[in-house]
Amino acid sequence: MGIYMAKIMFIQKDWYENLGVMQLSSVLKSHGHDCTLAFHFNNKQVFREVLQYQPSIIAFSLMTIEASFVSSVASYLKKKGVVSLIIAGGSHPTFYPEFVNNECIDAINVGEGERSFLQVANSIDNGKPLNFIDNLHVKVKGVLYRNPVGPLCDINLLPDPDRSIYLSYSYFRTLGTYSFIISRGCPYKCNFCFNHTWTKLYSHTKNYEYLRLKDVERCIREIKNLAKTVKISSISFNDSTFNLNNKWAIEFFDVYRKELSIPFSLNIRPKRLNQELLKAIKATNSCHLIRIGVEVGNEHVRMNVLNKNIRNIDIIESVTLIKNNGIRICTYNMFGVPGETISDSIKTIELNQKLKPHASIPSIFMPLPGTEITDTAITNGLIDIKGAVVSDSLTMIPVDSALDQPDIEHVLKLSKLSNYAISTPRLGKTIIKYSKYIPMPIINALSYLDLFIQNRKQFGLPLKSTVVIIIYYALSKLGINPPKFVLKRRY
Repeated sequence: MGIYMAKIMFIQKDWYENLGVMQLSSVLKSHGHDCTLAFHFNNKQVFREVLQYQPSIIAFSLMTIEASFVSSVASYLKKKGVVSLIIAGGSHPTFYPEFVNNECIDAINVGEGERSFLQVANSIDNGKPLNFIDNLHVKVKGVLYRNPVGPLCDINLLPDPDRSIYLSYSYFRTLGTYSFIISRGCPYKCNFCFNHTWTKLYSHTKNYEYLRLKDVERCIREIKNLAKTVKISSISFNDSTFNLNNKWAIEFFDVYRKELSIPFSLNIRPKRLNQELLKAIKATNSCHLIRIGVEVGNEHVRMNVLNKNIRNIDIIESVTLIKNNGIRICTYNMFGVPGETISDSIKTIELNQKLKPHASIPSIFMPLPGTEITDTAITNGLIDIKGAVVSDSLTMIPVDSALDQPDIEHVLKLSKLSNYAISTPRLGKTIIKYSKYIPMPIINALSYLDLFIQNRKQFGLPLKSTVVIIIYYALSKLGINPPKFVLKRRY
């Protein structure tokens, strides 16, 4: 290796823990490279940080909703004469590889990045070409090289995620609630999610497994190590489905019960929940909330449009079982799916009124590139290809719909007021009847307020953290640097 190792700057817009960035940073640092993280409030501020750090690589990990943000920042840096390699990874470039055609993007990583990003850093360090690195689509002297994906990595051989890259900011040292992921992969084929496309991408590779689980002991160690560094008030397990392997989950909760007592929340799939698993969860005396993806109240839409094979009765029975064991519920709901009518939206609210969740997170359907439901929407003339890839918003949640279909404006308004209707059924009837007449600015204000309320309920955020998040979003929207107590870093 060269005398000077590669220097990598990750740039991020929203203040949340990106576990993918943590994992990449830990791999790179374990091989001697240097990594830092810059949060974006405006282009000038980020440019100053780039000049100060002088990175050899500038990296973005992005979802589709961040695509226009990344393009804008990368373009600004290029115009300012920044010569660092600008690389983008994450779900958006993986399933919309045309993102590399942006003039400001030098390379994209398709699929997992632990092996490929390390090879990129090593190659830059040693002055070697990037042309033929697995997973990499890269421009070299005006020629675009598109390389196939390599095998998936063994997640138990990876170093622990690099929490320090976030904990260098005082905000994250006092956050209270911290995220963990114990697995990668999913066997289900919900067509609004990218998992079915991920399977197609990797199914031909050597030793492909749809589900990879970390060792129980490793998961417990990661939590204990973080607890030595910061005060953890609660943990959020962010795996889309924690109970994909009930045997593993029961073993995990047994060890958790013996060695930890930190409150936690997690996502479960109703049809895979049984009394034995719930008994193990309850025995920890630490589970304060379980999240369930209701998506929509119309069973036909859920099973046939979204391809999620779960009936309303499955959801109701699971929620009843969970509540009977003294655990709170949070539901995830989706509005504005292709073909949805206002009647369908009302069914979603009515089902949630029956479930009476402690918290409820509404979202507006976003057509993601590479998903079957997006292809169907395009075929049916509900959306054009451009609209499927340029959506962006302040809060990582779409504030508008890319679909052109009847009732969509009323559906949008109802979705943003849905929690007020769910929590107060009597008021709900009035909201359903008159929501279409309320001006959108008023509805958006109520929606943002509800977002912070629901996230505080869902993650158990301390009041201080909630206030800081509100300050951040306000300043971010105005493009103003936050006060020192938010942005203060420890180098």
